[in-house]
Formats: sequence, C-alpha cells, structure tokens
Amino acid sequence: MASGSAGDDGSIPLDIDNVHMLLQVEHEQIQKRTFTNWINAQLAKRCPPSYVSDLFLDLRDGSRLLDLLEVMSGLSMKRQRGRGVFQQRANIETALNFLKKKS
Repeated sequence: MASGSAGDDGSIPLDIDNVHMLLQVEHEQIQKRTFTNWINAQLAKRCPPSYVSDLFLDLRDGSRLLDLLEVMSGLSMKRQRGRGVFQQRANIETALNFLKKKS
C-alpha cells in the first residue's frame, strides 16, 4: 500500500494536513472542556447552584450567562423568565449591556 493512501479499514490517511486538523479539533475540545469546568466552578458558588453541561447549548438562552455574571460581580441581574426567543434575546442583551458598562 502506498504511503498516504486510505487503509483497508477506511481510515483517513495521516498526512500533515489531516494531523493538523485532528490536533486543532482536539485543542478546541480541551479548551471547551476547560472553560466549561471553570464556569461550573463559578456557578457552584450560586445559591441555588447552577450547572452547564454543554457550553454552547446551555449559554444560548442567556439565563446561565446571567447566573455567571451575578457570581462574578456580586450583583443581582434582572432577567426574563420563559423559554421564548424574546426572553432569550432579552437575557443576552442584559448580559451584553452589563459587560459593556463594565468595559
């Protein structure tokens, strides 16, 4: 079998581009896991505690993002209750406005 060709098992040949891509994906997964663990360490300080299992899914409605900002700032954040798009956008806007004010 020639070097760089696909194996009989259907695996991807490990040329330099594929190795680079695999390392990049692994690096991103490590960063995501590390940041998720850090966020959960912060959210554990809340009463009641909050938790993030999937960084992208759990932060998209703005609620846990506001939880995190409350823990980090010591301030209470006004939030919209509910699961609708309007409430999600309002919560994210609240978080972004708070961060803008704090620079």
